[in-house]
Amino acid sequence: MMTKQKPALRLEQYFLSEVSVKANPDYEFGASDGCRPPSISADVKYDEGDKLLFAVDFHAANSDGGKSVPYEFNISMFATFRADIDINDKKLFAVTIRNSMSILYGAARDFLLTVTARGPWAGYMLPTVEPKDLLKSVSITKVENKTEGNTASHKTAHASS
Repeated sequence: MMTKQKPALRLEQYFLSEVSVKANPDYEFGASDGCRPPSISADVKYDEGDKLLFAVDFHAANSDGGKSVPYEFNISMFATFRADIDINDKKLFAVTIRNSMSILYGAARDFLLTVTARGPWAGYMLPTVEPKDLLKSVSITKVENKTEGNTASHKTAHASS
């Protein structure tokens, strides 16, 4: 009998906190630069008291495309993940953050394709990106809870692959 093992990274919840999708009236069909990756950013926070739980504010946007982009969009998501890893292992933590970013990018891709399928242009699918490229605009903040005086201090770092 095989024992069922929990995955090392689990998506606890996510929701769309802001969504804006606008068809570009100046778009010239066939002049698409639709494969241009959107700008991506994220803020990751984890609690020193619960090292296995972390939150991600994820943002993807594409604007100012002129005639070559069929849709302009801004998508923001909030997600919580649980990871069964040693948080002090910097390489393993970076891989975990990279994987969580890939999950959220895929969710944004699916949502955008679903919404634009009902638009005036063909459904718009975000291009495939290298997972390491998703880490370029990620900030990581460790929140240290201190019980005395309800103060908290923050330390910020940037993810590296």
